Amino acid sequence: MGGAAARRRLQGVKGAYTVLLPRVDADGNAIGGLRMPVIETPKATYTSWNPRAEAFAPGALCYSTGAVLPFAVTLAERVAASDPRPSLAERCPTPAAYVAAVKAAERLVAKRLLLPEDAVAMAVAAEADSLARLRR
Repeated sequence: MGGAAARRRLQGVKGAYTVLLPRVDADGNAIGGLRMPVIETPKATYTSWNPRAEAFAPGALCYSTGAVLPFAVTLAERVAASDPRPSLAERCPTPAAYVAAVKAAERLVAKRLLLPEDAVAMAVAAEADSLARLRR
């Protein structure tokens, strides 16, 4: 749909509203809320929005689906992609380091924000490399 057709479709618009997005950390993940291990020890940037394609409301955001922007696996990949976010290898150089970081969720159990069995399930998933559903 071209620009003229889009303008015709929007002629009935009666007002506008401000779109607010959450504050994000250095990885682009939302700061607010309860940060589960998949966000505290991320393998990607996870957003609750997605930019629309140019043919569909260019510049607008789509709130129906989020986005996953995986981190580079190695430092070399990160540098080649000019990605400012640390690579997976820089964050957790071994699978055991990742599992240990996920097991830090015990602090959420101590605060009664996470059930003990969920913390165990997350640790098992981290050991199987399936917690974030992103493979190294």
